[in-house]
Amino acid sequence: MDRGRMALAVLLLLCVWLPVSLQCSVSENQIGQVTRLLNIMVQSEKSSAASGSTPNPSILLALRLASYHDTATERAMLGRLQADAVKRVQEGKESDSTTNQLTTN
Repeated sequence: MDRGRMALAVLLLLCVWLPVSLQCSVSENQIGQVTRLLNIMVQSEKSSAASGSTPNPSILLALRLASYHDTATERAMLGRLQADAVKRVQEGKESDSTTNQLTTN
C-alpha cells in the first residue's frame, strides 16, 4: 500500500474510533456552500456504490468531520470499505496491520 493510502487509512481509523470533538468553524454565509458540497459527496458515494466500485475513504472522512451527518451513507461506506479490506486480505493483495485492524473491528 502506498504511503498516501496508508495515511488515509490511518485517518479513517482515527475518524471511526475516536470521537470527533473539534470541528471546523463555518461562517453563516458558507453553510449553504458546505451543505451543497456534502450533498455532492453523498451523491458521488451513492453512484459509486451503485456501480460497485470501492468507496473513497476521503469522502467518509469528510462526512465524519462535518457537522451534519448522513449516518446511513456513512455506515454503508464503512461497511463497503471493511468488505473491500477483507476481500483484499483474502486475495493476498494487502496484509498490513491497518487493513487487519479494519477487518477485525
